[in-house]
Amino acid sequence: MRLPLPSFFAKSRAVEGKVASSLHQFWARFHRQRKVSLSLQPRIRPGDTLCTMGSCFANEVRNSFQALGFSVRPTLSPQDLALFSSCSHEIPGWGVWDERVHYQWYTPASLHLEAQIAFCPENVAPRAVFPCTKGTRVVFQDPHRRLVFADSEENLLRLRGAMDAGIREAFQQSHAFVFTLGLTEAWWIKDSDLPACAEPDYGNPDSRPLCYFRNLDFASSLHHVEALLGLIRKYRGPEIPIFISVSPIPLARTFRDKDIAVANMESKSILRAVAGQVTESCPGVIYFPSYELCVLDPEAFAPEDGRHVKKTKVSSIIDLFYQAHVKRR
Repeated sequence: MRLPLPSFFAKSRAVEGKVASSLHQFWARFHRQRKVSLSLQPRIRPGDTLCTMGSCFANEVRNSFQALGFSVRPTLSPQDLALFSSCSHEIPGWGVWDERVHYQWYTPASLHLEAQIAFCPENVAPRAVFPCTKGTRVVFQDPHRRLVFADSEENLLRLRGAMDAGIREAFQQSHAFVFTLGLTEAWWIKDSDLPACAEPDYGNPDSRPLCYFRNLDFASSLHHVEALLGLIRKYRGPEIPIFISVSPIPLARTFRDKDIAVANMESKSILRAVAGQVTESCPGVIYFPSYELCVLDPEAFAPEDGRHVKKTKVSSIIDLFYQAHVKRR
């Protein structure tokens, strides 16, 4: 016998957001209206430079901010892009290969590492360079960043320096920060204990013996996010706006002995709890509910893979951000 669905799922209606003078405090009201309420907290100005960092959803956010006239960081020059090996040239959802493909960080540990490189590089252990066999040739990889390959070690170090400079500029000169936390399943470099950007099989299976897996629990995830925010506060001051959210995009796979749905729920729950904790304990850090706006909406995800968020949904989320957090002229 097939049991009826719980009442929340009985009607598949889209979830929207709205800026409200008083926040919804009763589930019945949300269930009836299907709206997530936000307080009006204008913190940035039209045209400000935003540092947007995080998972692949952060790139969708970045693209939408750019369409609204914001300057977004980090970036790379065409001359620096020429240093990438052709095996780095992945065509993403926005249809063109550029630096956004490589400016993706999935775990709190990777975001923390980038802040350390930007503000206090002298405290960072030497970073790895991995050789990688691609067909009949050998290329060189920066395992701390996504799909960063060069045809020589010299070019890789030049490329790493250019990316360091772009990220340093983003951390040191942006008017506001928008961070998207992606997942907790992390890979680490054995020699340095620094985080890798992604699993070894993602672009360089040769590097698997050089890495190890460690999932971030709540305490370690919180440590990395608090350290990231602490560096920004130390070097940029207490007034700069920081927005934090959790990516609604599910894990593509898990490296633990768990069903993917269970592993995904655990990973997102940890990150959502961390985001909630830092917004309560760190003054000036604002949580933005892009995660809730998607996972509570049965129409948010593209039917092709059930993971990536529809462009129309992303646009509506950024429109809501604009209404809630951008100062009127």
